[in-house]
Amino acid sequence: MTNEMNNLLKQLQAAQTDATLFERLQAAPALAARLAVEYDQLAEATEREENERRVAEVEAEYAKICNLAVSVRSGNSMGDPGLLGRGYDITWTTPGYDSQGEPEPRNMRCDAFITLYEQHPYVFDYLRYEAPHLIPADIMALAPGNPSAAFNEYFISRKRGYCRGPVAA
Repeated sequence: MTNEMNNLLKQLQAAQTDATLFERLQAAPALAARLAVEYDQLAEATEREENERRVAEVEAEYAKICNLAVSVRSGNSMGDPGLLGRGYDITWTTPGYDSQGEPEPRNMRCDAFITLYEQHPYVFDYLRYEAPHLIPADIMALAPGNPSAAFNEYFISRKRGYCRGPVAA
């Protein structure tokens, strides 16, 4: 009799486990839908916060850039060397401190756009997005109206050693 009772108890426990699992499985689609919505909302909020943080960081870096200027370097004895041989001076002012810790603007200078891109990316981005009117016309002629594409073509042309397009002549 005890064997029979033990068998019935095991079957009862298995049936109760199955019933609990069945209830969970019946509720699973609704739970999965609710969790998917919650996940999407949280992912969207997280992405929005990250974008806001990045925008604030970029704006803070841009706010440090003053008096940005781009000029063609003079003094070439060979005349106009063409776009790829031309030198440029990029200058700007940024906050700094003197030896006593007092605020003092620092005059910064870069002698090539590739150096600006590599060593001062925020200044390069500021030039492309906030002050494209300062980009030399011969570089902008590589991709009119698109500073990023113009610089991309300029860098590729320098690496290649020649220009294609309107400034190639």
